[in-house]
Amino acid sequence: CHQWPPAGRLAAGELAAWQAQFEAAWGLIERDYPRYAPGIAAGLTTLLPLANDVPGREISAAARQAFGAIAAARPASGADLALLIIHEFQHVKLGALTDMFDLCDRTDQRAYFAPWREDPRPLGALLQGTYAHIGVTDFWRVRRHQVTGPSALAAAERFARWRALTAEAVETLAGSGALTPLGARFVDGMRATVTPWLGEPVPDAAAAAAERWAAERRQARHRPGGS
Repeated sequence: CHQWPPAGRLAAGELAAWQAQFEAAWGLIERDYPRYAPGIAAGLTTLLPLANDVPGREISAAARQAFGAIAAARPASGADLALLIIHEFQHVKLGALTDMFDLCDRTDQRAYFAPWREDPRPLGALLQGTYAHIGVTDFWRVRRHQVTGPSALAAAERFARWRALTAEAVETLAGSGALTPLGARFVDGMRATVTPWLGEPVPDAAAAAAERWAAERRQARHRPGGS
């Protein structure tokens, strides 16, 4: 996990930039997110660079059919890449699990609201997104203590935002009635992870900003033509 794959079609300068950013990201994961590091080190085999016409825009993806691989456009910093890796490897892990076990009733055809999307999602997709956003929430939960000043306030706001949205999604999953017994146990474990985070204190300004963002999302959802 410490070395970049062969250069392929990357220009030398771009390869060097990727290698430096990956090393920064991996160092941060090892230092600040040690619970994620062993799984990523064991399972991540490929990081595929994506084209990006807006420098610094965060683009990433993972495919269930390609275990161990994630794709990303090079973001603005090593910390941003660490977040993308943690996020996407959550998808990789859950994809492997759902290849082996049924967590959802495959006959369920309903669509469910995902708090971070405009479009409703099938239950399996909501489970994937929720599990991935546990990693996102945990990233900001830790990150807010590793930075200072405006960056710390911004990280605290993102933590407050994502913990609320992820907890909401967990309850949607739990109340769906379409989880298998193993899926229900898995979601109970997700709830046990997220629930204590809801009681962690954040600055009032961060909590207020997170609530404003959530309120705007709710209003957009109920406008004519919204999801």
